[in-house]
Amino acid sequence: MIPWRKRNRGSAIESMTVWGCSLLFVGALLFPVRPLHASARFSVSGKVTLDTVYRLDPASLEQDPSAIADVNVNWRKSGWDIHSSLETGWDGAVLHPVRDNAILKSFDRVYQDNTPYVEFKELYLERQVGSLDVRAGIQRYCWGRLDEYPVNDLLNPWDYTRFILRPLQERKIGAPSISAVLERDGNTFTLVWEPWFTPYRLPEPYERWFPVSALRTLSTLPGVELIPEEPDPPAETLANGAVGFRMEHMGDIDWAVTLFNGFDPRPVFRTTALLVMPTSGTGVRIDPGFVPSFHRITSIGTDGDWATGDWSLRWEGAFAFNRSFDVSEQLWGYPKVLAPGVFPLNPIELQRNTLDYGLAADYRLGDNRFLQNAVLTLQAQQTLIIDRPDALYQKEVETLLWGSLIAFRKNHRIELSLTLAYNPEHGDWMFKPGAYYVFTDSLKAGVIGLVLRGPSQSLFGAYSDNDQVEIQTIWSF
Repeated sequence: MIPWRKRNRGSAIESMTVWGCSLLFVGALLFPVRPLHASARFSVSGKVTLDTVYRLDPASLEQDPSAIADVNVNWRKSGWDIHSSLETGWDGAVLHPVRDNAILKSFDRVYQDNTPYVEFKELYLERQVGSLDVRAGIQRYCWGRLDEYPVNDLLNPWDYTRFILRPLQERKIGAPSISAVLERDGNTFTLVWEPWFTPYRLPEPYERWFPVSALRTLSTLPGVELIPEEPDPPAETLANGAVGFRMEHMGDIDWAVTLFNGFDPRPVFRTTALLVMPTSGTGVRIDPGFVPSFHRITSIGTDGDWATGDWSLRWEGAFAFNRSFDVSEQLWGYPKVLAPGVFPLNPIELQRNTLDYGLAADYRLGDNRFLQNAVLTLQAQQTLIIDRPDALYQKEVETLLWGSLIAFRKNHRIELSLTLAYNPEHGDWMFKPGAYYVFTDSLKAGVIGLVLRGPSQSLFGAYSDNDQVEIQTIWSF
């Protein structure tokens, strides 16, 4: 029997929540709210993004246009603050929203193919008393100093449905949590408790950014329907929560120490059995036989930065206990020829301790007739896998090199960006140029390119068919 994914819990309550919150935000946009008295403050801001993706490889999976709105609402009264960050719209990367009737994205599912959709990135109540700040609700955190892959930033799982296309903060999934921040004598102490587990999110096998390269190829075959199994999340008990602690010191050199105990937000899989079932006609329905897996880790890390003149240096490192990896895809045990039936697969998970570390340098280039406010960033980071087994695709040391340039031209009317990334162990790389024209302070439009190359299991090579050009318009309010 095909293991169909479970429905969202409390769909009626979620629908009421969606429509109630939607009316609240629409009303806030159409009818500006004035404070009732001097101690109250209400503000609304955000942006609307329209984008169209043109694939450069005809073999690549298609993607529909998207229209996404981000709305931030802040309300302060009598020492209390309510902050909400909501994302809603039509996600063109979701190609087959046939099994998800819910609009509100849930906090307990990995595969979510709902569009249109509503997601609360943040929704929390805040109270500040003296030097103590307490927040409760859905929150996102920014721990660490490196770009793209900060190794101490473990409290929020990531949404991998757009891979590297979205900025780091937008990839984060808000986690229900309670946080307390205490500032004293130039030091900041932050304690975070997440009482419930929130999983990462993955795209479906028939969507552009599905991470397993072998099945991305299989999904393009005519008549093949892949039905991945939704995993059972850890039980909603206090033992399955997460705790994070961070101490920051501000001075000539800013530095921090971070402790984390909870579930690793990086995705891995466990195997079950491949199920191949013929359907009416010449079609085939396949349960690929692997399920997203969740494992607890303990991480101890430190990071810091130092600035002088036009230069700034950032560094970060962390030692993680019992991090999980999947063995090379060739060892998963898939048959060479697909035939109807049930095929048990090999165990694929291994646990190892890891040491992650990295260094970044930022340099502000002087203004000239070609570029204005240009900032060049160079970053290198490595992962050392302790006692690495030969079954892993990853090498004992994995290196990721980043280079980026952000600049403006013609009195900030033209915004330019260029990003390069390279993994020398596998020879995979990414090239991402972009250019926007700024019409007003609220409106800009641009073109972003993306080229990915490398072996099929490498970080960038797994998506080598996904070269694209994206046309994007952003209206801020």
